[in-house]
Amino acid sequence: MSASAGTSASAALVRMSGVRTARSSSAARPSSSYRLCAFSTSSKSSNVSPNSPENTASAAEEASLRTSSVNTTASGPDESKVQSSLPKGKGKISAALLLARSPVILRQPSPLESAYFQYNQKLSAALEQPFVKDFYFKKGSAAEQKFEADQAERRQILSGQKTSSRADLENDTAPVQVGGTEAEAELYTTQPRRTKADVEGVTATLDRRLERTLYLVLKEGSSWRLPSKLLDDGESLHAAAPKPVHAALGKNLDMWLASHLPVAVLPSDTPATIDDDATYILRAQLIAGAASPKTNTSGYAWLTREEMQNALSPSQGANKDDVSHWQGIQDLLNE
Repeated sequence: MSASAGTSASAALVRMSGVRTARSSSAARPSSSYRLCAFSTSSKSSNVSPNSPENTASAAEEASLRTSSVNTTASGPDESKVQSSLPKGKGKISAALLLARSPVILRQPSPLESAYFQYNQKLSAALEQPFVKDFYFKKGSAAEQKFEADQAERRQILSGQKTSSRADLENDTAPVQVGGTEAEAELYTTQPRRTKADVEGVTATLDRRLERTLYLVLKEGSSWRLPSKLLDDGESLHAAAPKPVHAALGKNLDMWLASHLPVAVLPSDTPATIDDDATYILRAQLIAGAASPKTNTSGYAWLTREEMQNALSPSQGANKDDVSHWQGIQDLLNE
């Protein structure tokens, strides 16, 4: 029984291997037939003379097609032809610079902010641990009386019944001086928030409105405008935008362009055709320096948002161009 079983198993393996061999040979037939077809085609074409006109023309045509396809794939379309095919308009392109000076000091808090600050002060004073004065001051001593007076004055200031002033500090009977002389102490005195330029109404200076953001405008005829310049052939926007500022105020102003891309375009909507003029506005920040104008100082000004609106307001006799100029830049200005 075991010998017959082994014989049947070997016979089954032979049949399976035969099936696999037949399948593999049948799967290889298409490739062999393809080779035979290719060989037969090449053998037929070999009967044609290589110097025949038909063979020469077909070879030249095939070579030209291969060369053109390789050039098109590697380099793409000719850029000069594409540029020449683009329409060229008659409109002029200008680059304008929105140069801003950041606030120098903190602004005065609003009534709501002041009330909120006082509320937090009172809340923290109510929740803090009481000061153990008996541990630090001897009962009935002058130091204890001074401490009690200071605490009472502090409570009056926090409650709004009294305001601290410089006169109170000057009238202090025991001023504390930490090193140095009075002449050196004068160097560190607090300057007023309103400068001399604010009092006199001078706008052609950076030493004004220290708590606000100022913007540079130049006077063109009877109107105020952002510094702008027409683009020359091949000139970029970010290279042309600072030039009118340097031409009017010198090269002592250190500016930083926020981006090489414009933030707005005048007119505010997109030009309808390529023949319309367009002014692209770039944003810049004043880092340091001072203006050194070559001509009179009445040709430029550093204005706040409200002052720029008044300068270009229709109530001040502004024309249509002034109104459109203000409408195009009003959303770019900070408070």
